[in-house]
Amino acid sequence: MSKVHLATASGLFLLFYGGKKSYSMEVENKTNNLSTIVTEWNELKKTFHEVEDLQKLRSKAVANFKKTETDFKKAISQQVKGITRVSESLKCFRPTSDKEKEEYVELKKSVNIQKEELKTISSVLPKDSGIYLKIVLGSVNVTLLNEEERFKYKDEYERFKLVVTILVLTLSFLNIITTYRTLDAILHFLLVWYYCTLTIRESILVVNGSRIKGWWRLHHFIATGLTGVLILWHDGESYQLFRKQFMLYSAYSGKCG
Repeated sequence: MSKVHLATASGLFLLFYGGKKSYSMEVENKTNNLSTIVTEWNELKKTFHEVEDLQKLRSKAVANFKKTETDFKKAISQQVKGITRVSESLKCFRPTSDKEKEEYVELKKSVNIQKEELKTISSVLPKDSGIYLKIVLGSVNVTLLNEEERFKYKDEYERFKLVVTILVLTLSFLNIITTYRTLDAILHFLLVWYYCTLTIRESILVVNGSRIKGWWRLHHFIATGLTGVLILWHDGESYQLFRKQFMLYSAYSGKCG
């Protein structure tokens, strides 16, 4: 047999043997991978029962929370009624001696302290969301349960204002140096959405105890309507006369904001 034939035979042997070995290794790997998957799946099935148990515990905890909250409301209501009765009685009472006067002053002071403490305690209870939020969101409880959540929501509100202010400032500068109706419309829609969202967020903050001034909220309600007018304003001579001043004002207010 020639060297050429030997080389060819060796090549075919290696190709066949190597291919067979590669195929067997591939099958083995698949088998090993499948075994791993089955093992992982069995573990998941075991832990799924734990998930179901946790879900049941959560449902039970929610039910207990609702019951406790109802009892808490009743207790608060009884306290308020009791304090009101005592306060009315104290208003009608006239001390006749120095000792009675001293007791009267101490009692009145104690009642006022308890009244303030009661306000603090009852601040976590769900509050009436008001007409505006009921119209926009429906009968949804927007009361946040603790101070941490309230602070987080207030922080998100401030960050929201900052981000949109930067966008308004950028678009206003672009509209000053260019004249594209599309860019104008984008800015107008952004302003409508911004002020509308502000009114909703601020109403939620007020429900949760934030002391946002009424005039500040009123300004945002008016701004929502006025920016809505801008969207409907036809691109005519009157709009072009107003446009540059408005863009300058938007850039200025965005920079100051």
